[in-house]
Parts: sequence; structure tokens; C-alpha cells
Amino acid sequence: RLNLAVSTSSTMATALRIYGHWVSQPARAVLWLLRIKEVTFEFQKIEPMLGQARTPEFRQINPAGAIPVLEETAEDGSTFRLSESNAIMSYVCEKHGWEEWYPGSASTGAPATASTLQARAKVNEYLHWHHSALRPCTTMLFRPRLLQLLGKPPVPEAELAAGTKALGRALGVLDNHHLQHNRYVVSSAHPTIADLAAYCEVDQLGILNIFDLSPYPNIQRWVADMQQLPHHDDVRKSLRKLASKL
Repeated sequence: RLNLAVSTSSTMATALRIYGHWVSQPARAVLWLLRIKEVTFEFQKIEPMLGQARTPEFRQINPAGAIPVLEETAEDGSTFRLSESNAIMSYVCEKHGWEEWYPGSASTGAPATASTLQARAKVNEYLHWHHSALRPCTTMLFRPRLLQLLGKPPVPEAELAAGTKALGRALGVLDNHHLQHNRYVVSSAHPTIADLAAYCEVDQLGILNIFDLSPYPNIQRWVADMQQLPHHDDVRKSLRKLASKL
């Protein structure tokens, strides 16, 4: 049975707990943001490939049986939970006023300007597009290889080829539209949570050597920029360890 009562990485009680796994792309984006902003949190490791996200205990936390999940406990003992990585990143940015990561998060008491609303809208635009565009990095290319490592039957080559083709189209949009005129996904001034979401899909392609990024020069330049962000290597230790087995 899965013990969800104690954090696996901290002995210190905190108001914030994250259920996730460092190899999980959506969880890694959330964890990276919190590390960059030096937020203290408890980490509860969940192993989806071992069925831990589908246990009755975890489904009480997230009925969808997916990670990551944010859990906040107030002083009065009440609990707030939130799933979906993009929703979590948006929430913590708004809560803490991290304007540079999610425009419009800073509370000024005045109505948001048109430029701020438009900047936030472009971040949201990417985050909505992300699910059908770059998530196939995981669902169509990464996950089949992971399942094979765990002894599952190999995915038919035709399915892998279809996934590679679909991903190539999405990366073309990222390269030729989002990154052609911006240093980052929606801005040249500073990365946003859109970059964290996107990069945590793209990073595994190179680390696991499962997709050739050489036809995408703007993505290659962006990857080099993202690698300079704080805690980049630290949050990818588990992914690199897995890559050594694959």
C-alpha cells in the first residue's frame, strides 16, 4: 500500500506539498519553477509506472489518477488541492505575484493594461496548444520506450513513425512561429511558464536521443538558453539516470 502520510524528501512540515516524479514531464515543470523561485515544499514521490497513481489512496487526492498534484494545508487545517501542471504553475505565479513568469500576476490594485492582458493571453495560448502539440513527445515517443524497458511489448514501428511525424509538425510550429522572432516561447525579455512546459517535453528528446533537433535552429538556440536557468541540471538527474538504462 502507498503511504501518503510522510514526505519522502523533507522531515520538516510545510504548508505546501507536491505529489509527483522527477521523470514526469509535467511534474518536472512545476518542480523546476518552485526550485527557481526557492519555494520550500515537501515532495511526495509517486511512481505512476508502478501503479501508485491509481491506488484508492491516491485517487482520493486526485480522482484522475495523474501527477503532479499541489496540496496546500492552511493553519486551520483546511486543505486545497490542484492538479494539472499548467494550472498549478499559473496558480502559484498568481499567488506569489511572479509577474515575469506569468504576466498579470502582480497585484497593483489597478486594471491590467492591454499589453499585460495580451502578454498573458499569449502564454495561455501556448499552454492550451501544448497539450495536443508537444505532449506527444511523451505519449508517442518517450512512454513507449519506457514501457519496453519495463518488459512491455514493443510499440509497432508504424505507431512510432506516426508519432515522429506529428511531433515534427509541432516542433516546426515552435521553431518557425514561437521562437523565430522571440528569444523565448512568447517573449524575448524573460522565460515564462510556457517555456517550462515546452522545455520539459523537448529536453528528453536530446537526453534520450530519440529525436533529431538539428533541423530546428531556433529550438536549438532556445534549448541552449534554457540550459542556463537555475537548477537545470539538478531537476534532470532522475531523467539522466533513466536515460542510462535506455
